[in-house]
Amino acid sequence: MNNDFEAVTVYRCRFCRKIFMTDKRHTCKFNPEAKNCFSCRNCMELKENKDKDREHFSDIEVCCKKGLRTGLAEMASLNWQLGCNSWQIRPDYKGKESYLRDVPRLEIWGAGIEQGSEEEV
Repeated sequence: MNNDFEAVTVYRCRFCRKIFMTDKRHTCKFNPEAKNCFSCRNCMELKENKDKDREHFSDIEVCCKKGLRTGLAEMASLNWQLGCNSWQIRPDYKGKESYLRDVPRLEIWGAGIEQGSEEEV
């Protein structure tokens, strides 16, 4: 081992695979205990929200087979803890990778990231 470095402990979220210095502060939106759209088998697709008059920025909505629509900003404001009554876990759910595989995404995802590209930590 190089003497310029010292060993440290880091934590990787088992749902989104992000790496953190502590295991105490991360609330993962892909955790099925939150019962939100990311782990739900009823989640069909993401759609652009044309209503730009909302107080909070929310230009993407998650659409559900049950007819429900939830904005990403709304879920974030609830700390991803949606607790939906129509929620059912996706078959073979393994976190973020299951969601990205099963749900069609918009051409532009987030802040200018093209579909299919992922930044890995």
